[in-house]
Amino acid sequence: MRRSATPPDRQMNLSLLDAAPPGACDQQKELTLARVELLIKAAQQSPQTGEETKMNHLKLTSERLLRTAVVYVRQSTPTQVTHNLESQRRQYGLEDRARELGFQHISVIDEDLGRTGSGLAERPGFQRLVAQVCAGEVGAVFCIEASRLARNGRDWHHLIELCGMVGAVLVDLDGVYDPNLINDRLLLGLKGTMSEFEATLIRQRSNRSHSPEGQPR
Repeated sequence: MRRSATPPDRQMNLSLLDAAPPGACDQQKELTLARVELLIKAAQQSPQTGEETKMNHLKLTSERLLRTAVVYVRQSTPTQVTHNLESQRRQYGLEDRARELGFQHISVIDEDLGRTGSGLAERPGFQRLVAQVCAGEVGAVFCIEASRLARNGRDWHHLIELCGMVGAVLVDLDGVYDPNLINDRLLLGLKGTMSEFEATLIRQRSNRSHSPEGQPR
């Protein structure tokens, strides 16, 4: 069986991650992360007004607005759930944002509060989201940022592929993204790369801080 070629956005993700080999110091890895952030900012340098706002609204077609808007809410640890209430407020506030954009049917998925998005733990909320997308019920997936949906490339790219197949868009604080448009797909790929890379840095710092004499584990 012929193997399919690696998608262009995934190729870029892999090359960016390769820029920071396993033995690289934190400073080098943070430089790579900064470059990814600059790429995203450069691609989004137009303010969300005028033509940009018009384009975002054009992506919210009447067909999509008739479907369900899913607001996905997640925090990584029970400590964040208890103490970082501002993040919860902003994430739940996306329900009002979906209503403002014209959605009548809105579902909030928050079963993953206190669960990591690294792919190392089960996420029943994310699984329910994927099931709804596969069923063709979802017109848009709302999240405050890419890291809330996933901190690993497997889950992130799987969701992007499914949304593209059923014609759903992803919406965050920066804009509306249609996975079937090459520029939007590139931006989604970069956002996923940055989210995964941030998780790697956080995990390595945590390992180092818990190792004897500060040595990495």
